This record gives sequence, structure tokens and C-alpha cells, in this order.
Amino acid sequence: MGGENVAGGKLKEIGTTHWNSPNDATDDYNFTALLAGAHLRDGSAFGSIGTYNYYWSSTFLSNIGGFPTYSSRDLSYDNLTFPPNDFNTDHGLSVRCIKD
Repeated sequence: MGGENVAGGKLKEIGTTHWNSPNDATDDYNFTALLAGAHLRDGSAFGSIGTYNYYWSSTFLSNIGGFPTYSSRDLSYDNLTFPPNDFNTDHGLSVRCIKD
């Protein structure tokens, strides 16, 4: 998909119906990623709606503070990147199932 510096734009829904402006998405792979923000451990229910979306991956990293930590990927309204991140399982992130 061209690397993590451009992959986000190729996966996001085009336009600003669900994403804040600017959203320079092309949705080249018909993934049509929508935004849901995240449910954070501080109790903020789905903060960042309109600006970010976070997807769990199945890549286990470690146990931190008694919670398993997994790799995730982040999408943002204001750039085209799809960088890695990590969250403990006390956060609520999006999951996207892909049928083979």
C-alpha cells in the first residue's frame, strides 16, 4: 500500500461525511475505514470521534500493568499515515474482520 506514510489515505472513507476536514482519502482498496475514536482507560467514551480511529491487530507485545498489550494501527483525519501504536486491553479499539 506504499508504506505507513501513505497507507492510511488509501484505506479511509472518502470525503467529510464521517471524517473531519481535511480528509485527503482515496480509499484505493475499498476498505472504507470509518472513524470510531477509542474507549480510553480514563473512562472517556469514544473520545476522538471525527478525528481518529484505532484498530487492534493480533500482534501481542507484552503484559504491562497486568494487562496484555497488543499492537494497533491508527488513522487520522488530517494525514495519510497508518502508523503502529500499542494499547493495553483496558482500552476499547475497533476491529475489522476480513473474509478470505
